Amino acid sequence: MLGLGLGLSKISNLLDKSSIFSWFIDTTKTASGSTLSVQYEIPTSSLGTYDFVVNWGDGTSDTINTWDDSNLLHTYSVSGRYTLTIDGVFTHFTTISSKDELKLTDVLSWGGVEITFLDLYGCENFIGSYTDFPKGVLTTFSIDNCSAFNGLVSGFDLSGVTTLFNVFNSDNLFNPSDIGNLNVSTINSLRWAFQNCVSFNTSIDSWNVENVTNLDATFRNTAYNKSLNSWDTSNVTTFLNCFRDSDFNQDISAWTVGGNMTEMFRGNTVFNQNIGAWDISSVTSLTGFANGSSLSQSNYDALLIGWTGWSGGVATKTVPSGLSFSVGTTNFALGGEADAARSWLIVTKLWTITDGGGI
Repeated sequence: MLGLGLGLSKISNLLDKSSIFSWFIDTTKTASGSTLSVQYEIPTSSLGTYDFVVNWGDGTSDTINTWDDSNLLHTYSVSGRYTLTIDGVFTHFTTISSKDELKLTDVLSWGGVEITFLDLYGCENFIGSYTDFPKGVLTTFSIDNCSAFNGLVSGFDLSGVTTLFNVFNSDNLFNPSDIGNLNVSTINSLRWAFQNCVSFNTSIDSWNVENVTNLDATFRNTAYNKSLNSWDTSNVTTFLNCFRDSDFNQDISAWTVGGNMTEMFRGNTVFNQNIGAWDISSVTSLTGFANGSSLSQSNYDALLIGWTGWSGGVATKTVPSGLSFSVGTTNFALGGEADAARSWLIVTKLWTITDGGGI
C-alpha cells in the first residue's frame, strides 16, 4: 500500500496528472504462461532502475523500489480493464520477459517519465493513443509484433540508439502520420525494421540514413511505395531481402549500392524501374536478386548495359566476377548491346545468369 514516507515532490506529482505515466490494461487478455485473469504484473528489467508509486486503478497503490519487487504483481477483486498510473523512476519499459504482454492495451500518457530502454514485444492489443513522449534519451527502442499499434513516433529521442533492428516488425496496422519526422541520424542498422508492416505507406524519404550499414529485409512484405531516392545509402553493405515480397516500385536510381544484394527484389511483383546507373563494383552477392519480379525487358536491357558500362563493344565499368544473378523470367533483346553485355558477364566475368532468355 501507499507508504506514509512518500516525499512531498511525489505527492505533488500525483496531484498533477499531466506528469503521470499512465496506461490501460485488460486482465482478461490471458494466454499460456500469463498471470490469472484477475491479475497484472508490471513488466520490468533487471537492468533498470525503479523507484515509483503505482496506482492500480482500483483504489489501491504500492511503492516499488526494485525490478523484482513482489508488489509488481497485483490481484484485483474483479477482472476487467483498469488504468494504471506510475509516478517516479521507471527507466526500463520492456515486455521481452513479460507474462502479461497481451494485457497491455494502451499508453495514455508518458507523463514525462525518463525512460531509456523501451522494448515492447508481442503486445498484440497495444494501440498507443498517447500524444506526448517520454523525456529520456533512449538507448534501445522497439515496438514490434504489436499488431494493433499505430501510435505517434516522431518525439522519441533516439540520439542514444544505434540500431533499429526489428523496430516495427509485424506491426500490422502501423502507419503513423509523423514517422517522417523521426530522427534516425545515429542509426546504423534498419534490419527487419518494417518487415511485415502490411499497412505502412507513409513517406520516410526525408530520413537521414547516412550512417546506416544494414538494410536487410527493411521493407520485406510491406505496403510501402513512397520515394526513397533521397536516401544516402553510401555506407550500406547489406541490401539482402530489402524489398522482397513488397509493394515498392519507386525510382532509386540515385542509390549507392554494394555488398550483399541477395534476393533484394525477390517476389516483388510490382518493381519495374531503371537501375542501370548503379555502380556494382563493390557488390559481393546478387543471388536471386529479382527472381519473381516484374522487371520489364527495357529495364533489364538498361541494367545489363549500365552495370557493365557497355559501349563500343567493350565493358567500361569494373564488375565483380563469379556472381549468380537472377531476374526470373524477364527477357532481354537479342542481337544488341544488352545481349553482348550479358554474354560478356557470363563468358568473361563467369556470372551465372537466370532470366527468360533473348527475344
